Amino acid sequence: AGFPVVTEHNELVGIITGRDVRFVTDLSKKVSAVMTPKERLASVKEGATREEVQEKMHEARVEKVLVVNDEFKLTGMITAKD
Repeated sequence: AGFPVVTEHNELVGIITGRDVRFVTDLSKKVSAVMTPKERLASVKEGATREEVQEKMHEARVEKVLVVNDEFKLTGMITAKD
C-alpha cells in the first residue's frame, strides 16, 4: 500500500508506503521523517502516456507513480495493477 502525502493545498510532498514503515520501531516519528520526499518521487505530469508511466516505474523500480499538474499538486496515482 502507498499513500500520497500532501499539504492542505494539495501540494504533493511525498509518499509513505509499506516499505517505508516496515522497519520503523520508533512510533513517535512523524510521517515526514519516514516518507519518501518529493525530490525522490516517481511522478509524471497529467497527460503522460502509458509508455512514459511504465518507463518511470521501471527506472525508479516502483509500482506506483504519482500524477501531478504544473504546480506539482496531486491529481492521481497510477499503480502497476492499473
